[in-house]
Amino acid sequence: MLVPALALAAGLTAGLSAVTPTAAEAYIPTAPVITSDAPPPAMQGVPYSFQVTATGWPAPRFDAGGLPAGLTMDEYSGVVSGIPKAPAGSYTVQIVAEGALSTLNTYTLVVTSDPPVIVTTSLPPASQFEWYAAKVRVTGNPLPIVGVGHLPAGLSWDASTGTIVGKTTAPAGTYQVLVLAKNIAGAFSKAVLDLVVK
Repeated sequence: MLVPALALAAGLTAGLSAVTPTAAEAYIPTAPVITSDAPPPAMQGVPYSFQVTATGWPAPRFDAGGLPAGLTMDEYSGVVSGIPKAPAGSYTVQIVAEGALSTLNTYTLVVTSDPPVIVTTSLPPASQFEWYAAKVRVTGNPLPIVGVGHLPAGLSWDASTGTIVGKTTAPAGTYQVLVLAKNIAGAFSKAVLDLVVK
């Protein structure tokens, strides 16, 4: 009676061997598929982060081409991050997911920028031959570069402190001072402020 039992066990073992996949069959490489949506817009000067995801075996690594200046991609996590420094506009970005095979998707990443805001709306009066100092306040992200022109004689713009300074020698009257603010994305604002010299 033992012989038939042994024969039965051998038959079952043979049957299992016939249906059990080999190691090579269990780990057949599959092409990566990028499953994340298109990247959202980025604002210049503002921290940005976007997660790229993909399926595939083995787990893919990532790469990106055409990212705006200031952004990089982590090849292991698939996270695109950084602070955009590029001018406002549309950028063609190529995302690659690579394992045993590779997949490439092309997206458009838009970088936006808000124009600077000139907060100062009026200037205090100046007196001839007396020391004068007046702050010009401007906000924006990214922080803008500010220039001031058409100042009365003897006054100058100190960009390091954001202040109009000096002793004016100009005749009494009202002078129209031009304020320009521009950020590295190219967005700008301007204002004309009256400065009275007594």
